[in-house]
Amino acid sequence: MVTSKKRIFKRLSIRILVANMFLLAIVITASVAISLQYSASKRMAVSHMLSSMNLLSDHMSDSVYSLENDAKQTVSLLAELINSDLSDASIERKSSLFAQFLKKRPELYSLYIGDKQEHFFQLINLDSAKDIRQRMGAQPDDRWAVVEVSGSNERRLRQTYFYTSTFHLNHQQTENSNFYPTERPWFAASAQNDIYKTPPYLFQHLQISGQTYAQRIRNTDQVIGLDILLSSLSDQLSLSSSKLINGQEQAFLFSQNGEIIASNINSTHSVITPEIQPILLSQQQKEAITNLGRLKVSNQNDWRPFDFSESGVPKGYFIELMQMISAMTGLKFDYINGFSREQLVQKYKDDGIDILLSVQKAQNTDIEGLYSVPLRDIPYAIVTKNITQEPKSLSDLNGKTVGFLGRWSVLPMLKTHFPNIKWQESITERDLISRLQSGQYDAIIGASPVLKSTISIMEAEGLQVYDELVEINNIVPSHFYLVTKEKQKFALDLINQALSQITPAQRDALDVAWLQQNTQYMQDHLDIPFKKLIKTADDPNAKQPLIIKKNDGTRYYIFIKNIGNDIFTKQYFTAVITEKMLFQQATKEAFHSALLSALVMVILLPIIWLFSTPIVRPIRQLQRVTEKIKLRQFDDVAFVDSNIKEIWQLSNSFVSMSQDIKQHEASQKGFMEALIRLIATAIDDKSAHTGGHCYRVPELGLMLSDALEKAEEGPYKAFKFANDNERLEFRIAAWLHDCGKITMPEHIIDKGSKLECTYNRIHEIRTRFEVLWRDAEIDYLHKVHIEKQDPTIALTVWEERQTILQEEFAIVAKANVGSELMSEKDRQKIKEIGAQEWIRHFSNRLGLSPAEEMMLAKQAQAGNLESEQLGQQAVIETLLSDKLEHIIPRLKNINYPPSLGIKMTIPKHQYNQGEIYNLTIKKGTLTKEDRFKINEHIISTITMLESLPFPPELSRVPHYASTHHERMDGQGYPRKLNAEQLSLPDRVLMIADVFEALTASDRPYKKAKPISVAIDIMFNMCQEGHLDLQLFRFFLESDTYLKYAEKFLPKDQIDTVNIKPYLENLPKKRT
Repeated sequence: MVTSKKRIFKRLSIRILVANMFLLAIVITASVAISLQYSASKRMAVSHMLSSMNLLSDHMSDSVYSLENDAKQTVSLLAELINSDLSDASIERKSSLFAQFLKKRPELYSLYIGDKQEHFFQLINLDSAKDIRQRMGAQPDDRWAVVEVSGSNERRLRQTYFYTSTFHLNHQQTENSNFYPTERPWFAASAQNDIYKTPPYLFQHLQISGQTYAQRIRNTDQVIGLDILLSSLSDQLSLSSSKLINGQEQAFLFSQNGEIIASNINSTHSVITPEIQPILLSQQQKEAITNLGRLKVSNQNDWRPFDFSESGVPKGYFIELMQMISAMTGLKFDYINGFSREQLVQKYKDDGIDILLSVQKAQNTDIEGLYSVPLRDIPYAIVTKNITQEPKSLSDLNGKTVGFLGRWSVLPMLKTHFPNIKWQESITERDLISRLQSGQYDAIIGASPVLKSTISIMEAEGLQVYDELVEINNIVPSHFYLVTKEKQKFALDLINQALSQITPAQRDALDVAWLQQNTQYMQDHLDIPFKKLIKTADDPNAKQPLIIKKNDGTRYYIFIKNIGNDIFTKQYFTAVITEKMLFQQATKEAFHSALLSALVMVILLPIIWLFSTPIVRPIRQLQRVTEKIKLRQFDDVAFVDSNIKEIWQLSNSFVSMSQDIKQHEASQKGFMEALIRLIATAIDDKSAHTGGHCYRVPELGLMLSDALEKAEEGPYKAFKFANDNERLEFRIAAWLHDCGKITMPEHIIDKGSKLECTYNRIHEIRTRFEVLWRDAEIDYLHKVHIEKQDPTIALTVWEERQTILQEEFAIVAKANVGSELMSEKDRQKIKEIGAQEWIRHFSNRLGLSPAEEMMLAKQAQAGNLESEQLGQQAVIETLLSDKLEHIIPRLKNINYPPSLGIKMTIPKHQYNQGEIYNLTIKKGTLTKEDRFKINEHIISTITMLESLPFPPELSRVPHYASTHHERMDGQGYPRKLNAEQLSLPDRVLMIADVFEALTASDRPYKKAKPISVAIDIMFNMCQEGHLDLQLFRFFLESDTYLKYAEKFLPKDQIDTVNIKPYLENLPKKRT
C-alpha cells in the first residue's frame, strides 16, 4: 500500500491518543470547573467591589460631612467669640484658642482673621499635611506657625512665628509680602453673615490648593476663615481606599460641575521637554529679579487646555509655558485662581494681579498694559450639530443664531464683518455647548482646542467641529498674549526674551502634552464620564451605581455615589478600576487552579500512561499479529486476550482472517503450481525430444536441495532455506527453468540430425544417391547395349560405382547423425562427396510457399542468384550444396536491455540450412545459428519471468530459472556469470539440468546414458569448469544421483558406479 509521507507524520500512537483523550477529558472538566469558578469569582469581585465602594463612599460621606460640619461650627463659634470677647485679644490668646479647635481635626490647615485694613492673623497647623514644614521652613519640633501680615506697599511685611506644641517660640521669619486678604476669594464672597464655602483654589503663600469656610464677623469688617487642604482630603481618600479596597483604584471626590475636589492619584503629569537653557543674566538683572519678589499671575478656573485649575492646582499649556519662562529667567510666579475671568481682569486693573494670562489684543479692548510677544496662535472653530452641509465660512451661518463668549475682545470685529448673524453671548464654553445641544444656538464659535476639550469633558454627543476656517483666522486675530503694567516692564522684557528663545522642539513638546488627543492629562483621569456618572448617581431607579467604560482598549469599572448632604453642597464619590485589577484575584485564583490542574495532570500522566496499557498492549500485540500475517506466518497467529470486547472481537477476526488467507493462499499456490506444471508439461508435450525434462529437473533439484538442508556436517551443514517461501521460490524456478522453450521453433527443438529442418533432409540426399545409382546403371546398360563395350568390364565398373555410392552415402549418413566428433579429414570428405554432379530436369521454383517465393524474389533482386538457377530445366546440380536460399535472414535486429545482463554472441543469420554447412558440424547436430536459437530459450525465460509480478518472497524466481546454463568459469550463457555470482540454488539446478539431460531416455536425438557414463561426463565437466566441484562431490556422497535413478530411470540404465576415484579428485572445501 502506498501512503503519502505527509499523512504518516500526522498519525499518532494509540497510547498517545488514549492519554490525550484522558487529558482532554481532564482539561475539559477542569476548564469548565475553572470557568465556573472564575465566573463566580468575577461576580463575587464585582459584588465585593460594590460593597467596598459603598462602605468607602459612606465613610467618605461621613468624613466630609463631619469635616464640613466641624468646619462650619468652628467658624460660626469663633465668629461669635471674637465678636464678643476676643476682638482685642492678644496674639497668644488668639493662638491658644485657635489651636484648641485645630487640634480636634488634623485635617484643618489653619484658622485666620482678616479685615478691610489688610491686617491678617493666621494660625497654621503644621501637622495638617506632610510637606507643610518643608514649604514653610519649619523645624521638626515646630508644631504651630503664627502668621501676621501688615503694612502697605514696599513696607508690607509677613511675620511668621514658629511655636512648639506648648507654644514656646522656637524661631521667627520676616519677609516682604504682597498678600492682601481683601483680594482673596473668601473675603470678597463673605459679604453676608452666612458661612461661605469657596471652590478649590490656590493658597497664595504656599501655592497649595484647598477650600475655605469663611464668615463675616457680625457688626465688624473682619472675616474669619478656616482652610482645609485638598491634599488632606486626598490623603484621607487614599488611606480609606487602601484599607477598604485593593488600593489599585482611582478614587475621586468631585462637584456637580465635574470639578475634582480630591483624589488618591498622585498625578505624574509633566511636560517632557528638551533641556531648558537659562538666559544669561547680568548681576544687575539678577538683583532686580530678586527685588521683584513673586509676581502674581492669573489662573482661570476652566479654560482647558490652556489655562485652568484642577482642585485649585494651576494647569494647562500657558501654565507650563510660564514655568519654562521661570526656569529660564529666574522669575518667581504665584498663581491667583478661584475667581471668574471677569474678577481676574478686575483684580489686574486694581493691581491685585501683576500678570494677566490668555489675553487677545484688540483695538477696542479695555485691558490696558504692556503686551508680550504672542504666547501661541489658537485657531478658531465652528461647532454645530450633525448637519448634512459643512459650513465653509461664517457667511454660511447668515440668519442663524451663533453663540460666543461674551468676554471676547474681538467680538465687535465679528459683528462688523458678519452683521447678518444673530450673535448671542454666553459666559463659559460649557454654557455655549449646553445651549447648542438644547437647540438655543444653531452654532457656536470659539477657540478650537478649548471647544474640543470641553466637548470631550462634557461628553457632548452629536456635535461636529469644523476648524479649517481660514476666513475667520484672516479677519480676527488668533494670537494670545500675557499683559502687565508699566511697572513690570523689566519682567516683561525678560519674559519676551525667554519666549523668543523657546525652541520649536519645546513648543512641540507642549503641543503633544496639552493639545493632542489622548494626552497624558486625559490618561491620568481615564477620561472619566462625569456627566453620565452624575446622572447615574442621581437616578433613584438605578439598579447599581456601576458603569463599564472602554478606553484605548482597556475596560474600566466605574462606581459612583452621591455623598452630598444637601442640594447646595452636592458632592460625588467615584472609584475607577480596570477590569484586569478588579478581577486580579479571580484571575489569580483561576491561574492557581489551572496551575494546580496542570500539576495534577502531570502527576496523573504516568497513571494515565499506565491506564492506557489495557488498550495499548493488546493493540500492539495485534500489530505484531498483523506483521505475522504480512509475513504469511499464519500458523503463528494466536488469539490476543483482552477484557475489552472490541479488541477481543478484533483478535478473533484476525485469527479467522489469517486462516482464511492461509487457505486462500494455499489454493492460490496450488493453482499457481498447477499452472506452472501445466506450462512445463505443455513444453514437454510440445517436443518429444525434451520428454519429461521440465518435470524431472525440479524433482532432482528438490532432492538435492533437501539433501543439502539435511546435511549435518561438511561445508553445507549451515545451508537452509529460510522458510517455505524460499523453498517455493526454488521449486517454481525449477519448474519454469525451460519455459522459454515454448517460443522455440519445433524443428530446432526436435533437430536430431544435421540435415533436419522440419524433416530430415537425409532422405532427400538418399534420393540423390538413388539418382546417381540409376545413372550408374543406365551408364552400364548404355555401354553394353549402345556402345557395345565388353559387358564384363562395364559390369565391373558399374559394381564399383555402386560400391562407392554405398560407401559415400554411409559416410554422409554417419555425419548426419553427429554422434561423434568430426575430424577435418571427414569434413573434407563430405565436401568431395558433395561435389558430384547430377542433372535436374524439373524446375526448383514450382510448388513453393509464399514465404519461399518472397525470399527468392528478394535474393533475385539483390543479384544473389545465378540466371541458370532461376527455374531453368536440365540444370547441373551438385550432390550436396550450400545455396543462398538455404540462408534465412533475421526479420529484426536483436537488442537485449542492459538490465538483463545478456552476454551471448548473436550470429549474423537466423538460420543457415546449407547441406555441406550442416553436415560438416564438428560436434553434435546444431549449427551456431541453431545453438543460439536453442540457447535463446533462456533469454525468453528471463523476459517472460521478469514480466511477471512476482511477490517479494518469489522475487528470485527469474534469476534461479535462468542460471542453469551458466558455468563456474564464467563461460556459460546467457550472462556469463562466474562462481562468485552463482548462489548454491543456482548450482543445484545446473547439476540437476545436466544429469537429467544425460540420463533422459525419451529424447530421440540421442540415446540415454547409463548413470556411470553420466557421472563420468559430469566429472569431466567439473574439471573443465562447467559444474561446481564441491557440490558434485556432495551429489555423489549423498547418493542423490542414485535415488533419482531408482525413481525415474529404467533398471538397465542403473549400473554400478565407483565414486571413489571421483571423490579422490574432487575438493572437500566449498569453492
